[in-house]
Parts: sequence; C-alpha cells; structure tokens
Amino acid sequence: MSTEPIDTIDALHDSDPLFAGLRLCPAAGFELPPGVAGPMFDLDVWDFGQVIGLAEYLVPTQVRLEFTKISDARWRTVAKELAAALLLPQHEAVKVLPCAYRTCRSIATCNVKVEELTRFFAWLADQNVGSLGQVTDFHCAGYLAHRSRKRDAAGDDLGEARSAGAQAVALLADLANYREVLSADRLPVGLRPFGGATASKVAGLVLSRQNKTLTVPDELLQPLLGAALYLVETLAPHILAELDLLERRRATPRALPRGQRTPDFQEMRAVLARQVAQRRPLDRAAITIRDTRAAGGVLRRGDPLYEVAFDPVARAAGYAVFRMPWLEHLRADFEAALKQVGIAESWCRDAALVPSFGGRTQLAWTVPLDSRALSHLRFLLRFACIVVISATSGMRWSELKELSAGCRLSAREIAPGKTRYKLVSKVIKGQPFGGTQDQWVVLRQAYDCVGLAEQLLFGDAEPGRALFSGMSFSTGMKALRAWVNSPAGARLGLTPLPLGSVSPRTLRQTLAVALAYRPNGLWAVKVHLKHVSVVTSEGYASRPGGAQGRFLAEVGTQEQQRNLEIVAAQYEQFTRGVMPSGPGADELVQFLQCVDGKLGKVAGLTANVVLSDRQVQSMMARRAKTLHLGAANYCWYQDPDKALCHKLARRQGQVAGVQGPMFNLCDSARCPQATQGIEHREVWARTVEQNTVFIGQIGRGHKEERARLQADLARAQRVLDEIDRTAAGRGGTGEGER
Repeated sequence: MSTEPIDTIDALHDSDPLFAGLRLCPAAGFELPPGVAGPMFDLDVWDFGQVIGLAEYLVPTQVRLEFTKISDARWRTVAKELAAALLLPQHEAVKVLPCAYRTCRSIATCNVKVEELTRFFAWLADQNVGSLGQVTDFHCAGYLAHRSRKRDAAGDDLGEARSAGAQAVALLADLANYREVLSADRLPVGLRPFGGATASKVAGLVLSRQNKTLTVPDELLQPLLGAALYLVETLAPHILAELDLLERRRATPRALPRGQRTPDFQEMRAVLARQVAQRRPLDRAAITIRDTRAAGGVLRRGDPLYEVAFDPVARAAGYAVFRMPWLEHLRADFEAALKQVGIAESWCRDAALVPSFGGRTQLAWTVPLDSRALSHLRFLLRFACIVVISATSGMRWSELKELSAGCRLSAREIAPGKTRYKLVSKVIKGQPFGGTQDQWVVLRQAYDCVGLAEQLLFGDAEPGRALFSGMSFSTGMKALRAWVNSPAGARLGLTPLPLGSVSPRTLRQTLAVALAYRPNGLWAVKVHLKHVSVVTSEGYASRPGGAQGRFLAEVGTQEQQRNLEIVAAQYEQFTRGVMPSGPGADELVQFLQCVDGKLGKVAGLTANVVLSDRQVQSMMARRAKTLHLGAANYCWYQDPDKALCHKLARRQGQVAGVQGPMFNLCDSARCPQATQGIEHREVWARTVEQNTVFIGQIGRGHKEERARLQADLARAQRVLDEIDRTAAGRGGTGEGER
C-alpha cells in the first residue's frame, strides 16, 4: 500500500482497511492451542485470552480489546487499525513509518490505547467534531486539559491527573505517527500535536530516577507479616487436613447407583441413633442449600428442620445424596435427634490445640465452620503465601504470578547448617513476549510457602500449573484484613491490621529500604534481615544480570540515599553544636567545618540564596559513599590501611584483599574511622546494663571471665559517657581507647 497521505475524506471512504481479513495472532507471532483461530481484524472484539505464553498477572479484561463502545463506524476502524499497527511493527506498511514503534507493543498496552481512543472519540463528539481531519491544536490542548483533571461520577473536579494527561498526549502522537496506515479517518497532514514534545514534558509529569513508591509503615507491616506467617506455619497443617476431607467429599458421585433407588429407612434411623448416642450435633446445611429449599418451597423458614443437612446421614447409610421425598418418612426421627443433640457447623468440630499468636496460650485452632468458611480459609492461606513470598524475596507481582507447580529447585546444603533454596520463575518486565526464565535465591519461609501453595492445588498440581492463578492482591488484602480483625482473628490473638495501602510494589520497596537502612533488628515478626540480605546477595552472585540482581541494584540506590540523609543529619547536628564522638570524630568534625565554610561563602554571595537539603547533600555526596552502618557506630571507610578490622584480619591470617569494612571484626571503640552519635546511645547503654548484670552473676572462681567482662564494661561505659558529653554540646576528646 502506498504511504502517500490521503488528503480528502472522499478518498478515505474509498480506501479499504489495510489489515482487512487479517488473523492477528499468526501475524504477530502469538501461539494458539490447536483448533483455536484467535481474533480477526474485522471483528469488533479481539479476545487474546487463549494465546499461549500470556503473563499470569494479566486479567481477562486486559487481553480483551473491545471496540463496540465506539459508535462511529469510521472511528471504530481507526481504533482497530492503530491497535493492529502497534501489534505488527514488522508489517510492510508499518515498518516504513519513521516514528512508529520498532518492537511489538504488549496486548495490555494496546488495550489501554483502545480505551483512551474511546474516551477521545467521545470527547470529540461532545465538541461537535465529526472527523479527525477537523482536529486542530486547539482541540489537542482542550483534550489534554480535560484528561489532566480527576473527576468523580458527578463530574466534579478532584484535582490534577498528570499521568492521565501524559497518556492522552501519547495517544495524539500515535494518531499522528501512524496516520498513513489509517484508512477511515486521519489527523490533518500538517498537524503535529504539541510540536512533537514528549508526553511527560507536555503533561508536566516530572520523571525522577528516585523510586517514589511508598513503603509499608511498621504499624501495618508487623501485624500483616505476623498474621501471614501464623497462617502458613501454625494453622496450615490443620487447614490442609480439613480441606482434604472436603475435596474427597466433593468428589463423591452425586447420583444414586442402580439398585439403590429404594432407601433403607431403618439404616438411616440407626445412623441418627448412633449420632445421638455419641452426643454429636446434626450438621448445619450451607446457606445456599437453605436458600434453595426456601425458594423451592421444600422447607420454609421457621421449619424445625430448615437448617439441618440431610446428606451426611444419607452418606453414613451408604447413599450418595438424600432425596427430599424421604423426609416424610424420617421427619420425626430427625426432629427427635435435633432436640437431643442440637445442630452445629459441619467442619472442624474437633479442632486440634495450637499456640495462640505469640505463644501465650493453647487453644483450638478454629471454631466449627461450614464448607464456605473452610473454602475461604483456603483462599486466605494462598494469599498468606503471597504475602510472605513478596515481603521476603522482593519479587515483582508479575514474577510471583509466574511461579508454578514444580518451580522449587532441590534445596542445597552449602555448609553444615546452611541450606540454600531456589525458585524458578519468569521475568516479564522489559522482556520479550512470554518472559524470560530466571532463578531466585530465597529464604526457607518463601520456599516453604511455594510448597504449601502446591499442596493447596490438591489434584491439579501437575508441573507447570500456575500456583496463584486468579488471585488478586487487593482482594486478598481486603479478605485477610477482615479475617484478622474479626472475632476469629481476635480469638487467636492476632494483632488487628490498621487501614493502609499494601501492594507487591510497596512490599518490594519496603524490603529494599529495610535492607538499605539496616541494621534494623528483626524483619517484621521473625524473619531476619541479615538472612534476607545474604540470600539476595547470593542470588545476585549466581545470576548478576537476573531479576534478583536488579533488585539488589534498587537496594544500592536506597543505601546511597540513606547515606546522604545520615551525612546531612550529621551536618545539621554539627550546626546545633552536637558533635560526634568516637576515635574518628576529629576527622569528621574537620570535614563538617570545611562544608560549613563553603556553604557560608555561597550564602554570602547574595542574600537571596536559599540553601536546600539537596544542595547540602550534593556537597556531601562523596563523603556519603564512604559510609557504612555498624550496629553501634558509623564506619567512615576511607582508607583500608587505617581500618582496625583489616589490621585484626591480617593478624589472624585471614584472606587479604577484602573490599569494604569487616563488621565481624569491628571494634568501633578503637577504630580511627568509627564515630558514634546520640542515635547509637541505646545500643551502648544496653551493653553496659547487660555486662553489669553478667558480672554480678559470675561466681568467684571465674576470675578471667570477670576481668574480661569488666574491661568490656569499662570500654562501653567510656563510649556511653562520651556520647552523652558530646550530645550535650560540651564537646569531646575525639579519642577512643588506642
């Protein structure tokens, strides 16, 4: 087809769509199951749901392109042609376009474009514009203004929506860039929306290299991960046992075998008699069954037997189901049994004892449940697995959703008592269609959660089956919060979950920040940050270019940001007269004085200069790169030859050439590159308190141990006194024990 521009509407009407009759999946290289044709260009709905290799995180609506909402037939064809051109960058007519994309846009991206086109065409109709050929710069600016504001259902303005504005600008650019392949309607030849400027620039969307994703606050993260771990580690075995019984019961044939059409009422009466003798309540029917009975007029509400489940009695007597006509023969027997033993939920009646959350008491793991509540526990257990894996591994949602049955590699013992666990998944972001296989080194908790998710599939756990298919994080979070905050969660001693947003992105960001800002005690309830850091680093070393390596790069970015914040805080304390303490304090104070002098000169140039935190941090960036966090100090690792840990390592014959500080040999009370501040006071105060207690408990015969502890106590007390002295603004010697 010629790419010469068509200048008249009449010529447009006479031209056929470029992609007419085209089957899209073969053209785009998408694989389909045998016998499936897939969507055709001429259809008004393109459903790619059966394409092999679709990312698991995509929901059906994201891979279903609907053009039916576009009422104008010409514009509907325009939408189809643009979507097809985005999917087929190697098509003969598309690849010659100078500004066309050179790689296939994803189906989900094309879906977003179609939705934006639908909005744009509706807006044009409201402006009485009947053709794209009538669109001008004025209309482009008007649509940008329209999309750049949030509005509620009533049309009231709720504020800025710059990302939506950028999306609108990108669509207008696409209509211009692909105008030669649009046969039904086109933008004018000379129109170049917004002069060809980028969508983010036009919409005022500020792009930053710094990750703006929020972290999950501790008051929400702690109870969330605590509840998830309690579910998968304490309650899971009992839930699985009940679910196994439920699955086997559901697999029971629902039709009566031949020869059993005439029931043995005496056998059923015997079953009821045994149940009464054992003092076991009758089973309560599921609410759906009760509603069906009431709707059909079989048993009305208020009937004594309205809530009774009859099938369990029939099964105990050897029948698959209970036929309601039998009730007229057995009503008196059921009513008598009901009066004597009552009624209760069918499942989990004899629940085993488990420790409550925190281990303070022993109690039944649940009260009796009906089948729906038991199935809901299965959903909660699957979601708890998702929370633990996401929070401890840093996996993206798209990577987590690609986990499948059989994805666990064999655990490998790398040293006595040290085992490494690996998962195989796919990286979707930034990868070709179908993703790229990758490995993750994870904690045992995450590894076990994948195994638990496989068990929850029961008979459907064939290799390759997605473990979390159909799971929505937002839906799961709502359900888990409701359960934890319900009487069931309170009975188990779970800490209520406060309101707050949680997503796989925020959990990944929280883990990255926690690793960067360590030492930080325990990660949530009982997952050690040190362990997470080790397995993440090993995953990077194993596959430097893999997804775990990219996550470690995010952690590195957070570490640099953390260091800048700490150096800026040190300068801010210095300006208030609060000096650092420790052997390296004098050198750090000299640096801060130098910075203060430079800033004073800058401020003296003009009275209008305002020094921002960013300016201060920029001047301190080089110093920040030398900072490493110790448990009780800041290590300003500038010169390896001055580092006490390296000197001690050489004395002990350890391997030379280690890069960075060696915190296992750190003695910050003596190292000339270590400082302490008021933020470290608690650690040293606790050391003084513990050593004092230990010395008081040592018997007279342990003189060497007493002497060692007394020396440690004296050193810790000296550091603590110096921290207090410098924090009070009285200055310090800057000299530790040499």
